[in-house]
Amino acid sequence: MLWRVLTGAAAAHWHYSDVARVLDTAPGLEHARTRNEDGRRIARRPDERARVLRRQWDRAVAYIASGRRIVGRDETFDARADAIAAHVLAVQSRADAAPGRWNRGGGPADRRVLDALSILALQALSADLEADTRRLALMAGIGRETARTALLRLAEDDWIIRTNEAEGRSAAHWKIGPHVVIHSNPVDARSQVAHRPPGSGAAARNALLLELTNRLDDAAHDLFTLGALGLHAGNVYARCTHDPLSLGELAQLTGSDAAHTVQTLTRLIEADVLLLSRDGWRKPAADRRDAAADARGVTGRLAARAERYAVERELWAWWCAELDWMNTPRAERPKRPAPGQLVLVPDLGPAPHPIHPRTANGRADYRAARCIITGTTPPARPRPVPVSDAERLIMDILGAKPIATMPLPGSHDETQPDSLEGKAQRSGARQPYRERTDRNTTVRFVG
Repeated sequence: MLWRVLTGAAAAHWHYSDVARVLDTAPGLEHARTRNEDGRRIARRPDERARVLRRQWDRAVAYIASGRRIVGRDETFDARADAIAAHVLAVQSRADAAPGRWNRGGGPADRRVLDALSILALQALSADLEADTRRLALMAGIGRETARTALLRLAEDDWIIRTNEAEGRSAAHWKIGPHVVIHSNPVDARSQVAHRPPGSGAAARNALLLELTNRLDDAAHDLFTLGALGLHAGNVYARCTHDPLSLGELAQLTGSDAAHTVQTLTRLIEADVLLLSRDGWRKPAADRRDAAADARGVTGRLAARAERYAVERELWAWWCAELDWMNTPRAERPKRPAPGQLVLVPDLGPAPHPIHPRTANGRADYRAARCIITGTTPPARPRPVPVSDAERLIMDILGAKPIATMPLPGSHDETQPDSLEGKAQRSGARQPYRERTDRNTTVRFVG
């Protein structure tokens, strides 16, 4: 059982830290937590559990990397693939039957999020799946806040339903098409079983997955971001093919009227990413989106967003690890290194997160944490504005706060010569100490 679980996790591109994190709770890792002794399961020591898991994990990774693993032995896969493909196809058909829903307001973003959820459902063979807003945003080529509001709108219109709230490291769970029933064995109740060729369910799933993935990839591009051509233009471009489509066909696919469709198609032609012929609009043989994005100065927007979200994920994981450490009994807390400190210990378990930076009052310092992750220098905090006795009196009486100090018009930095000072120097007399007060400044208050 442990071998099957670990090989499946390695084939699904899990990391050792992912497996080690669930070592204490996952039922399939019981043989790593305990050992058999006279028919009884005896708990292993923590270091022994880590050694067993590490050894078996290294074997599983080497086995998967060798390519000797034979897949396709699951006899239920084809039926489950056929069921989820029919479910997603019903959702997509329902969405295509109401094209006007997706071309006004937040509709273009909503359709992209619905397509992204459909892709994840086909990959997981389940209509109920876990999806965080950042992952959906990167798949759809939109921002995480746009993805969040799109999920809320889709749920309000009964396109999806939230089955579990987000908690800790786990994202919210969503189910697409709540009013569509998945039939796992649709032919059992018939008197004559419909003969289908083996693998037809998997083939239908793969075809639908390829179609949705290509359509979402065509729409998610720097050229179709805010400030460039926009989301709706990206959705129209994604519906176009290398074969010419007429205006009526494109208007029906996008849910726009003829005038709006022509306006969007004209912008795509001006950007040189679509071609117009006598038979209709079509994509050119070579993809020209990158050149159009360069011409508009928007290249790299989605890549920068992906890097920013990766940093945010690291920050959240670091803080969750800090919460776990604080909630662990003091006697069981592992030792943690300081940020940037090397740890020379055997690699028996997942590498612990370093100590989370704190402010002077003990609260989490997210600014310092971000600088540590990105390798940048934190910006200098603004220095307080110095105040005089008169200004402090104003602050105490009126409750105002100084926000800036500015020189008065006509003031200058260098001091003016003093006639008495010149006479004292010529006479050889010692000049007494005098505080320079000829620099005139004013303080701007707020409050």
